[in-house]
Amino acid sequence: MKKFLLIAIPAALLVLDYMIIQSVVHADNTSSQILAAAALIIMVTATISSYPLIKHAE
Repeated sequence: MKKFLLIAIPAALLVLDYMIIQSVVHADNTSSQILAAAALIIMVTATISSYPLIKHAE
């Protein structure tokens, strides 16, 4: 189960990262670009930090 989580959770978060990047690319005004970029930073941080948390979980 742990190996599945090590693959599934970061993969799902990377898919969400890609979707947020697409929303940044297709944003129509500056404020929506800023909000989408902030969401992207949060998702990338969550993606990177999820791996060690799952790896060291019991």
